[in-house]
Amino acid sequence: KTGFVSALGGVEVQIPQLRAASLVFDAQTAQVLLTGPYRYRAGQNTAESTEARGALLLTFSGNRVLRVNASPDAAALGRFAPYLK
Repeated sequence: KTGFVSALGGVEVQIPQLRAASLVFDAQTAQVLLTGPYRYRAGQNTAESTEARGALLLTFSGNRVLRVNASPDAAALGRFAPYLK
């Protein structure tokens, strides 16, 4: 058991509003990686990529999004990569 949960092939969530080609959740770090094309919207904050290689890293605290990173580093992407296949 890895603590990762993935949804592939098109994901849509209502709260927070997001749509992505795939989503991977890391329960250990409370982070979610969205892969493109994606769109994320919470209040007046919006992040969007039409590129298939786009990636968005969301960091949660409980049910709140603390950070949104549209340029996750190689280490973060590498941690999620095995669950995007």
